[in-house]
Amino acid sequence: MRQKRWQNQYIALLESMPELILRCPEGLPAPFEAEFLTQKLNRFEKVIAELGCGSGGHLVAQAKLNPMALFLGFELRSTRTFRSAEKAKDENLDNLIFLRCDARRIAEVLSEDSLSGIYINFPDPWADRRKWAKHKLLKGSFLSLLCSMLRPGGFISYKTDHAPSFADTHALIKENPLLSITKLSQNLHHSEYLQGNVFSEFERLFHSKGFPVFFIEAAKTT
Repeated sequence: MRQKRWQNQYIALLESMPELILRCPEGLPAPFEAEFLTQKLNRFEKVIAELGCGSGGHLVAQAKLNPMALFLGFELRSTRTFRSAEKAKDENLDNLIFLRCDARRIAEVLSEDSLSGIYINFPDPWADRRKWAKHKLLKGSFLSLLCSMLRPGGFISYKTDHAPSFADTHALIKENPLLSITKLSQNLHHSEYLQGNVFSEFERLFHSKGFPVFFIEAAKTT
């Protein structure tokens, strides 16, 4: 008898919270979900995205602090997407949507000049330098795409514990003519920017172990 292939139980669970989770692994959301997203976007003047939102701790905290803004969390992993939505539901938040898809497809979901801010927190650095260079999220072309999606004055915020990745990202942002660096720290938790900082799950872990967190924020100038 052929054994059934193992299936991630969270894939089915994603359908249990359609008010919080949109699934678009093949690109654009389904027509109904796309209509729901459009209606949600039209309700809020300010829209902020987090690329690779993990288990949602950072984004849920931001949504609680800023109820007048809509927060969109892009996450490829089904388990993390569902856990994020659970947190939002527990807090009874109405200004959050999680999209279960690759963050690199953001332009298929949102339009140019639609975002007031973008968070990128602790993307996977890949221990192997060759894999890191191949898979890293913030390459020059993708950074340019993100800039096109920001409104003038909109921000990109980037945190990592990985020094080489931070050095590359810092250089990319400095070279981009549309961005102006507004905040920069080699050790966020011992800097002037700690006040008002919202922790992610990984950030709390690194902070508890005394590891430095590298941080940069830049604003779109035009």
